[in-house]
Amino acid sequence: YEAKVVQSAVARLNDLEEVSKQEDQIFEEWLPKNEAMLQERFPDEYIAVRDGEVIAHARTMIGLGTAMRSAQAGRKPFILRVKKGEPHD
Repeated sequence: YEAKVVQSAVARLNDLEEVSKQEDQIFEEWLPKNEAMLQERFPDEYIAVRDGEVIAHARTMIGLGTAMRSAQAGRKPFILRVKKGEPHD
């Protein structure tokens, strides 16, 4: 039983590390490069981002959930809210 608990904990830590790496890539690399485009194409919308691609977008979280039903399966996407305004430097 203890070995299963340890294996489960290690697997969960690996999952969390992978999510952290993806989050860093999105917020440190992808978002700064794409912020102006996002504000132009998706102002005041929620977007779902997976693997550097916007896979769904909508004005509300409920609408985003509906739009994501048609998106391909895979890793969970990151959900972002695009605000109107000028891109940050």
